[in-house]
Amino acid sequence: MWEKFFFHVRLIIHLIPNSDNELEFVPSEVRNLHSLQILALRDNNLTALLTDSQFFARLRELLIENNFLQILPPELSTFDVNSQRHVLRVDGNPLNPELADQLRLGLSHLIQYIGTSFYHA
Repeated sequence: MWEKFFFHVRLIIHLIPNSDNELEFVPSEVRNLHSLQILALRDNNLTALLTDSQFFARLRELLIENNFLQILPPELSTFDVNSQRHVLRVDGNPLNPELADQLRLGLSHLIQYIGTSFYHA
């Protein structure tokens, strides 16, 4: 199913709205969509994300709230949450205690923490 979808939309796609679809994983082919700016995956059944720092750096919005994510990949630390042009939403996930503590301090604390050597996903 995903192979056909990605074959037809490789050239220009800015948004993939896949909220509320009970997705359990993010297909690796998504990283080949170089013009992708918004990835909406909220309210699914995700337990893991891609591990590609260049992919996260290209995105303008990553909406992953209300899934089953307990950990976040260190590669997500390349996402620029300090820019007003970027949106990252992770609320509603059962993050492990160390990540939940960082998120309570603020999203920028969380992103900075997952990029440190103290964090092991």
